[in-house]
Amino acid sequence: MSTTEEPAGTRPAAAPAEGTPITIDEPAIRRRGSDILAGLVFILIAAGFALEAQNYELGTAFRMGPGYIPTGLSAILGTLGLGLIFAGLIGAEPPVPWFPIFNVSVAIIVFGRLAGQAGLVPTVFATALLAALASARNSPLAAVAVAAILTLVSWLVFKVGLGVTMPTFGPMFR
Repeated sequence: MSTTEEPAGTRPAAAPAEGTPITIDEPAIRRRGSDILAGLVFILIAAGFALEAQNYELGTAFRMGPGYIPTGLSAILGTLGLGLIFAGLIGAEPPVPWFPIFNVSVAIIVFGRLAGQAGLVPTVFATALLAALASARNSPLAAVAVAAILTLVSWLVFKVGLGVTMPTFGPMFR
């Protein structure tokens, strides 16, 4: 095969016809640009916190100093920023999963509101059920099973194992 021949099964990209305007998907470019900008902002914030954390003793993994957690969180935030920049450069735009985000957010609020009144078992069950229903892969029956198992494990770990003072069933059930 000579250097001028093309490999079998490939064709050169077709050039637009003479006078045909080239269209650009401006919203996609805007989204990519905002991802890159958000990534840069994340990196700048991470760098600022990392620099400020250097004023405190870092310590070791076994004896953490006051600068250990801020430095680690700065590294995580910087990595997320790099990921956003990379996603913006390659144009990856996964759809935003609003329903799971909403469900998990509501689950966190429910936990905070129910913990004192309902007790450990109902609070964990309600929270786990809402979070499990956030996944499209879970059927309602599977979500109930996940919530029941997580509730049992939480009760065993926190009440039986650790002796946490949170009531098993709170004043709401008395």
